[in-house]
Amino acid sequence: MGIEEYNYWNDGRTIASMVPKETVKDGYIIWETEDDEGNSVTHKLQSKWAVCGMCDGDGKHVNPSIDASGLDFYGEPEFEQEYMSGMYDITCNECKGLRVVPVLADTTDLGKQYQQHRRELYDDARQSAQERAMGA
Repeated sequence: MGIEEYNYWNDGRTIASMVPKETVKDGYIIWETEDDEGNSVTHKLQSKWAVCGMCDGDGKHVNPSIDASGLDFYGEPEFEQEYMSGMYDITCNECKGLRVVPVLADTTDLGKQYQQHRRELYDDARQSAQERAMGA
């Protein structure tokens, strides 16, 4: 495996594509859990919208397979022009093109549990990406 593949799998844009997105309805993040008996429980957590930090509100970003390892435009003016024109842009892996992302506004214990759940999802995605980077 080369450094390019390693960089791709460790790029935040790639990792963001591996994390399930929240379900938001009427200003609430909808979170499905199970109780001790295995029954589904639906939680509604107050949220607000914020500009996506991955794409800075553009709804798109460069495909990480193009520039995760950096770029060298030297001697390739056509590639530079294509790159700068947005030819290699894809829909943002974080906001899915919405330009905004839900931000939890719930500060209760349930809200804290949800934040921990989201951290674990990102940690799992990072671990999976590192495993892929190592050829697993």
